[in-house]
Amino acid sequence: MPFDITKLSAAAQARPASRSQCHALGGRLAKKVKGKMSYVDKSRVGAHLAKRASDGSFSIADANGYFKLKSLPKADRAAITAYCKEHDLAV
Repeated sequence: MPFDITKLSAAAQARPASRSQCHALGGRLAKKVKGKMSYVDKSRVGAHLAKRASDGSFSIADANGYFKLKSLPKADRAAITAYCKEHDLAV
């Protein structure tokens, strides 16, 4: 039985996304290299979304919407790239 977000109250949908949701999205939205998942990118995407959730800017409803996407939105990808450059990490 698929998940139906409409069964959650508005207050529940506004709660921050869980860490498990964020890391599952990391696996779903990570870049693929020659058909294989980039585990570094998976970790970065999951960590970025978990940080947004802990800041209160990424809700369960937002996470539900991200599961329907095929790639990470440009704003999130830019934030990850900026973080990597700021901390001298390979992009």
